[in-house]
Amino acid sequence: VTGALAITADPTTGTLFALLKAESVSGRLLATIDVETGVAQLVGNLGDQFSSLAFRADGQLFGVTGDGATVRETLYLIDKATAAKTLARALGN
Repeated sequence: VTGALAITADPTTGTLFALLKAESVSGRLLATIDVETGVAQLVGNLGDQFSSLAFRADGQLFGVTGDGATVRETLYLIDKATAAKTLARALGN
């Protein structure tokens, strides 16, 4: 892991999710973080340059791609178990 871009807590479980960068890996990684040990458990590769994460009150995870992404400035719904993403909408500048 070469960096972290975002961290957010699932309001339904308290589980921490992080958006990570790793050397020699294309795209950003979604991981859970153990608050006791600080150890990250990989959920999956999001496949593009995501810049932020956020949860809705019902536990739905969202992510937004940044300016350096293949599909820039776009909002996605993210599956917390697999890191699969579903297009929600383009945001633009």
